[in-house]
Amino acid sequence: LNVASYDGATAATDESKLIVAGTFNSNGGTINISGQHTKVNTYAIDLSGATLGGSSSTLIQLLATASNNETMYLKLAGKTIGNLTINRPGQITQMTNASNGYIASGKTFTLTDGTFSAGASTLFVTGSMTLTAGTLTVSSGNITLDGGSQTITNNSVGLCRLVLAGTGTKTFVSNPNFNSNVTLNSNVTLAIPASGTATLAASTTMALNGILNLASGQTLALGAGAQVTLAGSLSTDMLKVNANANVSMANGAAITVNSGGLLQVRGTSADNVST
Repeated sequence: LNVASYDGATAATDESKLIVAGTFNSNGGTINISGQHTKVNTYAIDLSGATLGGSSSTLIQLLATASNNETMYLKLAGKTIGNLTINRPGQITQMTNASNGYIASGKTFTLTDGTFSAGASTLFVTGSMTLTAGTLTVSSGNITLDGGSQTITNNSVGLCRLVLAGTGTKTFVSNPNFNSNVTLNSNVTLAIPASGTATLAASTTMALNGILNLASGQTLALGAGAQVTLAGSLSTDMLKVNANANVSMANGAAITVNSGGLLQVRGTSADNVST
């Protein structure tokens, strides 16, 4: 199903694109939505009146057209959908405030290109997440991975207000760059198998209530003013704490530096390094 794009001239194309006010059984196929008028009360997808059924196997693709691409607004209204792909280079796709959404178990949220903003809402991903290119932004909501063991194909895309919940191991395929606060809940393990460095940006907080395992040769690097609040455990070959960064440990928390590993604390001077 191809939903007509906004052409910048015809009034009818200003209207919301996919409005579900009855029952929608998601049992396969693809819905392509291309282009949207940039009005906050005009939705690319509005599920506020929907009753969703079926196997949640329909692929919804939000796409760009050659011209007149403006911000798309998603009103998921607490509903669970299947695969969602966003491929809108240079354009914004925005969840409306206080309108959370859910990606079903076994399905994938994919950002191929463009900006995806959860705003003050939360996108719950029970399946997997693939970030090929583009930008994630969140104001006061979150992107929450709340399934069992999950895979995050993140490439070089920065991660924003990420909550790792549910159970099992959350595995990052590439080295993650946490651009804003990240939370690891209890009963969850964060695994970063690739060699290199996982980075926590300046003035951000990583709350570790579960287990963070860094593979041999990996480094967790904290930017200036960054903070790790540790209630679970951290096992690593290298932990690098830069000037003005902070690691705070609760009672019963543990940092394990593996045999041959290194704990490095850097002061304000380049020569002020403690290992």
